Amino acid sequence: MAYKTSGWLMESTWINVSFDMELFGSNSSDEQLTGVRILRQFAVNEWYSGETLEKIIINVPVVERLVEMLKARDHQVKRLMRLERKVFRDSNLHYDFCRFNSLGLLILKKLAKDHDNCGNLGNTRGFLPRIIDFTHVDQVQLWDENADVTRSQVLETVVQLVKMLVSTTENTWKCLRREISEIVFTVSNGRDVLRHGSSRENWWNGGVLKELFNIF
Repeated sequence: MAYKTSGWLMESTWINVSFDMELFGSNSSDEQLTGVRILRQFAVNEWYSGETLEKIIINVPVVERLVEMLKARDHQVKRLMRLERKVFRDSNLHYDFCRFNSLGLLILKKLAKDHDNCGNLGNTRGFLPRIIDFTHVDQVQLWDENADVTRSQVLETVVQLVKMLVSTTENTWKCLRREISEIVFTVSNGRDVLRHGSSRENWWNGGVLKELFNIF
């Protein structure tokens, strides 16, 4: 649960978040990465998340940039990770494609917890199709018990995010459910996960398949 800050602390938070969003909106890749990492820290902090998420959702370019993060190709992610190691001077830092996507997904999921934000997210250019793209998982991966845990976590986050979007207030819920159902791969991706992922015990326990059943 997020706490509301007050007085000078709230003012300081807004100044810092504003600066981080400027970094995230920069044309410089290293500034973008620095900005989103710090925004994530504010978004998950119980003291600052409320004000941070309020400021993010009203800034359309920032929300669109979060969606752009989900479109990043593997070679782009690797380039950004090299920049991150340079910025943070830590040779042990390592992120793959999915971990990079997780940064944006986590913030988007935090935003979707507020029903008032779901409509804005649904109206963001390219948001819904890209989210549905993430529900596509290779059949071999679905059968492989040793598959990357991070990829399973990304799928779980995406399914939970979709569930939040289609479970919001009535008018928004109807609109988003219709738009999601009209995306070509929504049903086929969901069907593949349900069919081939049934043997994945951690997906049952983690709620991935349960959420898909509730959606479809």
